[in-house]
Amino acid sequence: MTNAFNIYNETYFGGILPCPLFAVLHSYRICGCFTWSDMTWEGEPVCPTIKVTDYYDLEEEDFRNIMCHEMLHYYLMHLHIDMKGTHGKWFKKKAAQLNEKYGLNITVRTYVSDLKRRKGAPILGYWLRHLYF
Repeated sequence: MTNAFNIYNETYFGGILPCPLFAVLHSYRICGCFTWSDMTWEGEPVCPTIKVTDYYDLEEEDFRNIMCHEMLHYYLMHLHIDMKGTHGKWFKKKAAQLNEKYGLNITVRTYVSDLKRRKGAPILGYWLRHLYF
């Protein structure tokens, strides 16, 4: 994730984002997320973290779009435009600009039905049995 972040940061965000922490999600429902602490260090949020799921066997394009989606949240937060991490007008405007300029497909939601489950990842029945019974 670090290598991809560095490439995407330079290519799509002008290299302005400090490298965050990275984590792997084991979720079939959430493909990615961006989190940070409400605490600040010299005006910057502490511990910005980008998380991406390993549940799906993501094609390079899907991974790039998910990672850039989370990086866009980070970018808007870093510039103090959207400190709540919403999918509001600034997110949609910048996503449309990146999509048009670079041929990305950053959307508000990734439909997991379009993704292929990674070999060895538990099927949905596993989760249902362990979460509800």
